[in-house]
Amino acid sequence: MWEGLEAIDWAGLEHNYGSAEDVPGLLQRCAGPDQSVAQDAAFELLNLLYHQGGWICSAATAALPFLLRLAAAPDVPSRRAVLELVARLASEAEEVAEKFLHPGWSPTWERLLPEVLVLLADPEPEIRRAAADVVGVCAGPGALTLPALLRCWRAERDLVTRLDLVLALGLAVRREPAGDRADEVGALVRTLLASAEPLLRLAAVHALTARDSTPATTATTWLGVVLDAVRDPSVELWRHTSSVESGVRGVQHWTSRLFPGASPAFAMGLMADHPDEEQRIGALAQAGGLLSQWRSPADVLLPAVVARLDDSVTEVRYRAAELLACCGPAAAVHADAVAALLGDTATRTSRGGETVADAALWALARMNDPRCLPGLAERVAGTPSGFASADAFIGGAGDAVHHPALPALYEVLARLPDHAELLLPVICDRLVPTEDGRLVGQLCDVLAAWGSAAEAAVPQLLGLLEDDQRWTAAATALAGIGPAGNGGREALLARSLAGGAGAELAAWAYWQVGGEPGPALKVLGPAATEGRYPHPALRKLADLGSHAAAFAGRIRAMDEAADPWTRAEAAHALWAVTGDAETAVPILLDIVRDLADGTYLPVMLPAVRHLTRMGRAARPAVRLLGDLPASDRRIHYFGGWRAFAEDEALRTAVDSCSPRPTRSGSPIGELSAVNGRTDQLLTSLLKSSAHASRSLCVSACWTQSSKSLNSSELRIDAPIAMITADAMTPSTPSTAPTTDILPCGALPPRALRAPTMPSIRARSPSTTPPTTVQKRRTARMPRTSAATASPLLRLTPVSRCVCEVSDGVAGCSGKDTSSRSSLVWFRGVALPAKCPRADDGCLLLVRILRSSQGESWSRSCGC
Repeated sequence: MWEGLEAIDWAGLEHNYGSAEDVPGLLQRCAGPDQSVAQDAAFELLNLLYHQGGWICSAATAALPFLLRLAAAPDVPSRRAVLELVARLASEAEEVAEKFLHPGWSPTWERLLPEVLVLLADPEPEIRRAAADVVGVCAGPGALTLPALLRCWRAERDLVTRLDLVLALGLAVRREPAGDRADEVGALVRTLLASAEPLLRLAAVHALTARDSTPATTATTWLGVVLDAVRDPSVELWRHTSSVESGVRGVQHWTSRLFPGASPAFAMGLMADHPDEEQRIGALAQAGGLLSQWRSPADVLLPAVVARLDDSVTEVRYRAAELLACCGPAAAVHADAVAALLGDTATRTSRGGETVADAALWALARMNDPRCLPGLAERVAGTPSGFASADAFIGGAGDAVHHPALPALYEVLARLPDHAELLLPVICDRLVPTEDGRLVGQLCDVLAAWGSAAEAAVPQLLGLLEDDQRWTAAATALAGIGPAGNGGREALLARSLAGGAGAELAAWAYWQVGGEPGPALKVLGPAATEGRYPHPALRKLADLGSHAAAFAGRIRAMDEAADPWTRAEAAHALWAVTGDAETAVPILLDIVRDLADGTYLPVMLPAVRHLTRMGRAARPAVRLLGDLPASDRRIHYFGGWRAFAEDEALRTAVDSCSPRPTRSGSPIGELSAVNGRTDQLLTSLLKSSAHASRSLCVSACWTQSSKSLNSSELRIDAPIAMITADAMTPSTPSTAPTTDILPCGALPPRALRAPTMPSIRARSPSTTPPTTVQKRRTARMPRTSAATASPLLRLTPVSRCVCEVSDGVAGCSGKDTSSRSSLVWFRGVALPAKCPRADDGCLLLVRILRSSQGESWSRSCGC
């Protein structure tokens, strides 16, 4: 058996972990009398010579003759495990590119193939099965392998071994030259479609599709045969085969590959009632796999999923509720059925210990149903749950396997800004220094995601700023909340000046809550342009807009970075700082270009969102990605529930790039009529600390005019209201300077800041004839003091608003556009307005800048 073993220079060969000098000893241990030791040695060889595939190493070629000798020896306890290794190597050799295939493998395999064929007649059934598997996946031509396989078929009486032989025949007949037995094989397989054994019928369908140029068509033709076989109790016998080695769920998944595409026929067939719980669990797994890849099957599959919510088996109920959670808004019509499970505390047997009620809470949260709130509040308060303790990312691109895992609790809460008022008290109770640091960090991430809706948590956050262990969590939350956290400005400034790992976060949070640009730039500028991994700092620097102009040259130099994340954030920062869309848009388009072909990487979502904020300048993105929102295939990178969430987020972002028709003629009248929230609006806008360099933000509402507006010229109709401060003398409409109205999305995010004024009041509209204003013009005014005239701030119509308001970072950010919220956020301040997706209104921002040269102001669409 070991002839020639010592003649090989094993140290000069390599495997997946380096030198192959350990291979001879492992080969000899495989032949030892102790079965446990022999099996361990075979497993170690599998790890060294195959590992995860991808290449055929030189050590594998040298070991192949000895592996086959081990497999042929009746007294070797690990012979089946050795043959499994041979099967994997033979299959991988067929798949890898030539440059990854050791040059000696193919001639060695060709020379040793007869030894494999001999094993088809071994006395042990499991060796015959393993040999059939090797012959099916190897590179041997059909002219050599088909005669041996047919001889074995005629002699074989073991049903499980016959299953492996049928699959091997279906694969071997494809390999040219197939020889003169190919037609005989085809006739045999077609005959088996009428076999009395359902498993042989299933094997025959797999064999036919393996040799068919249109396998999906063939499989669909035999759908009834396939379903009968998969749902037959004898399906468990596949567990003993060498080629499949799986029970009910494995066979279901293996067979689902016969039905590529969006058709739900196979999954619906599996969803039919069945007494075996494994069948019902597997059916939900297949439905989840299909829904994670395609959107259209939801209409057909979801009623069948809902029917499983009252199943007698815990795992079935859990999986049904979890799958409805994944579908989220698309499953909202079934919220009542899900809510009925809120008291179902039955626990899965999984390591996470998830309950059915946990899955129901997650489903209602995804549906934005308030019935989830009491249960979520209990879990925040400390009630044990099956929600993950931290976020987890499962690979899933192109994989039709659905992983029914729950998210972390904070990931659930972050999606519920509409219900912040009810959840904030219990969250605030946990924001104390004595709490677990990871929990505090997660809850602060929730508050940051909620933005200004989390304003009530500011006192607790200011306290945490003093804690050296937890201040970074508080800073993250305050940055998301915005100017309402102004009380932490000095503490954040001190943290940023102190340097260290958190300085970048502190500087950004300082700016977000109302700090001056200078100290923030002192930290963020170098971090964004000199750091090793600059893209997080670039994202923060972009929030400072034109204040970061001194760094524009260095940002521009990063547009050609090898890392796509750096390129994306550099392009966005360049636009935010300089308004240079001509440079930024092509860079971002290059990053998202493969989206048009269905290829998705996580960096593409922020790139699309950046394009959305650039408004009209990003029209090439519409031409490139215009068909994507209507695509049926889900676009995602990760698996599990993230496959659905990623697809939804990307479609929302791409859809926001598309221009929408403008609706005019929605009468408003007085400013106080805007959603009945004027006092709250103006108070929140003007409550941060006064700084002479700040800008004033107001919201624009809907036009009184029914005149159509075009994209090149916007008409200011009769003013609806004027806003003044007690310390300022209101100007008249006739003295108002010519203003600058930019295209929707043209203003870099968060370029405007809101000052504090003593008080405000709204005046009745005056009668001033309409004034036409051109884009991109800024007027200069004489320098004024607090006691002199203030520019008139008027509410004006804006056309073709295509805002993206789901990110929490951009100028317009906050609630998901799908909710048709009546609030829009700017720098953490809630502005009453119709959701921009409603297309009949837009946020207008008025910027006042004071300098030694005088005072200038401009009016801009703030999307």
